[in-house]
Amino acid sequence: MQTPTASAEISTMGTLARQNDAFRQALMTINFEGQMLRGRVGMSTEVTNLDHEVLLGVLKKVREFDDFTAGDDPYGEHDFIAFSHPVGGEEQRFIFKIDYYSDSAMEFGSEDPVDPSVTYRTGTLLLASEY
Repeated sequence: MQTPTASAEISTMGTLARQNDAFRQALMTINFEGQMLRGRVGMSTEVTNLDHEVLLGVLKKVREFDDFTAGDDPYGEHDFIAFSHPVGGEEQRFIFKIDYYSDSAMEFGSEDPVDPSVTYRTGTLLLASEY
């Protein structure tokens, strides 16, 4: 039997995972259940220098990703993904990570990432070799 605290934590992580899924699928600020999930997405120079068609394929994989594992997502937040995509005939590993800040200046972490009114998400896409 779960304690009330454990049930609340599971509910919070479920909400956070759904928020992160919505943000990752939109790749920008989006209305989620009547509240704005504020944020932006950035890419490393290596990613922005990819061929246009390759980059579109990578972004499609980011948006459609749903293969979360305990190794990559131990807390069930859906805030980290890793996947492969062909680049120049070779498979390359990519990472997309969501971080939570208190505002767009990104100076301080959000005190309550599940509360959209005090959270600004930043998604970062990079090659795994850059991590």
